[in-house]
Amino acid sequence: MGDQGDWAAMPDTVPDPQFTQARAAKRAKHPAHTDVLSPEDMLGKDLQRAKDMFEDRGYFVCRNFLKKQEVDKYVKDIETIIDKWPDDTPDNVRNAEGPPFVDFEPKVMSGELKVESRYLSVRRLFRLASFSKPFKELVAEEGKPAVEFAKKVLGPDVKLVQSMALLKPPGSGEKRWHQDQGVFRLTPDRVCAWWVALDDTDEGNGCMHLHPGSQKQGIVKHHLPVKKGATAHQWYSVVDVPPDEDTVAIPLKAGDALIFNVSVVHGTPANTTGKRRWALQMQYAPSECKPTHCPKDPDSNKISVTPAIGTVYTHPHGNRGPEENERKPNWEAKVKEGSQPLDCECVEPQYWSFRKAEMLVAGRDYGGDHI
Repeated sequence: MGDQGDWAAMPDTVPDPQFTQARAAKRAKHPAHTDVLSPEDMLGKDLQRAKDMFEDRGYFVCRNFLKKQEVDKYVKDIETIIDKWPDDTPDNVRNAEGPPFVDFEPKVMSGELKVESRYLSVRRLFRLASFSKPFKELVAEEGKPAVEFAKKVLGPDVKLVQSMALLKPPGSGEKRWHQDQGVFRLTPDRVCAWWVALDDTDEGNGCMHLHPGSQKQGIVKHHLPVKKGATAHQWYSVVDVPPDEDTVAIPLKAGDALIFNVSVVHGTPANTTGKRRWALQMQYAPSECKPTHCPKDPDSNKISVTPAIGTVYTHPHGNRGPEENERKPNWEAKVKEGSQPLDCECVEPQYWSFRKAEMLVAGRDYGGDHI
């Protein structure tokens, strides 16, 4: 998987924003007329070019991945899901293990952010393909462009690691620079993501930003938030922020898709406009992938780490699944004042659910300890 990466404990204060207007002025914009392919060309005459961009820069853009009527359909489907949550939601969806199917914007829940409708109060929907037939048809059926491209770059045996709706309401905060593989911790390190705009996106409402080529570094050191709570995940971020001039903003029109390697360092600014920014995201990995399992001390049953003095690890979001009880001592950084950054010999997936993929989409299931 390359370098396993390690952690540094984040100070117990709110850090400075990583996306500001001053920084944006130094950042390049993705050129609209280059590195853009149609769904047909991506799988046809320009397949090799698409694969080369995925391997070298770590990303490319697929223009008009969804037609307008498809965008409208998926927006309506998301609104229906939110309308039905939780009272009219099937028990298998509402009570599923892992993160809540519907994840509300913390600023809305705390009263800090006022929104005009329930649709703008939700930040994420998880496991869409598992619980929504329309989304499953889009992201998990052979013959669909996303699955077919995944097969071209990952091989014939492919699993959907996860499917999500990322809903950034007006006034919501930034998603700091990070690597998805910093959370997944899958081996081999070959995971392909699709980020599909359901609204026009720009730097004002939180379009995707990337550090091209950064996937070649392997997994880099990330901050682990010291504070527990519903907002802890938003501080999860790389320790060494990429130079602004080396990053690129990627505005998209509704229906466009960004395809990227999940080891690319990426993030999104705060939504400072009065308009929402909705997107779909799905990530694919070879069925042969395994989640990282760290060796344990046979006497304490704790995972082997080399932490700063006074440090204990547990998961920042609490117990999420049946396997976490035995690993819980590894996952939340409680750091004594003045302690040094944490250097871990091994880091496991940061959510128990990433140890098993959402579903098989092509080829064979390896079973056992594979995803």
